[in-house]
Amino acid sequence: MKKIITIAIAALLSVLAFVIAGRMPGSDGVIARRTLPDGTNILVTQKHVSGGYEVGLYFREPDAEWGWCYLDHDDSSWFRGRIDYDPKSDVVTVWRGRTIRAIWDRKNKQYTRPNVQGWKSTAPQDYRPPPFSDGSA
Repeated sequence: MKKIITIAIAALLSVLAFVIAGRMPGSDGVIARRTLPDGTNILVTQKHVSGGYEVGLYFREPDAEWGWCYLDHDDSSWFRGRIDYDPKSDVVTVWRGRTIRAIWDRKNKQYTRPNVQGWKSTAPQDYRPPPFSDGSA
């Protein structure tokens, strides 16, 4: 009987460790959203896939289709994110906690991921609708 209780406790602790690490499903959806003064809608979404979360940056400028940029394909769950915007430089910054995860320079259509050395591409990287509604679509 003692052995069964020990195994049960170990199993519960394992599940708890996965939940704390953000690897369990259940946090699918929009993590952060922002509407810019010109009407551009920006979303950060996550969707659980085997092994982790696919995280993407989606944006729709006025009279345009949804653009997409890659953030991660095997991340732990984002409990919250933040989208900042500097109207002087026309730069969007995506934060996860205290870490900048993406910078979108709208004027130059350039996308960088400061947490990944050398990551630079054009924005958008693809055109696709977000996997979750932003409430304004």
